[in-house]
Amino acid sequence: MHYLSIFYSKYEIFPYTVPKEGPAFVNFTLTHGAGFEPGKGWSSGTQGGYQMLALIVTLGIAIVGGIITGD
Repeated sequence: MHYLSIFYSKYEIFPYTVPKEGPAFVNFTLTHGAGFEPGKGWSSGTQGGYQMLALIVTLGIAIVGGIITGD
């Protein structure tokens, strides 16, 4: 990781998108460097889906909490 850089790799921010261990991961480390652990191999769409689910759950908890407190 570059400490003075403001530009981070998608794979540093979302480590689950790093390819799973295997030939794809070997090719990945040759192009992106060896500083990554094997990930889950999620696509950007899968990552976005989990983020959308987290947003919906967060909003649901906030709305229910607001209804319970009543203001």
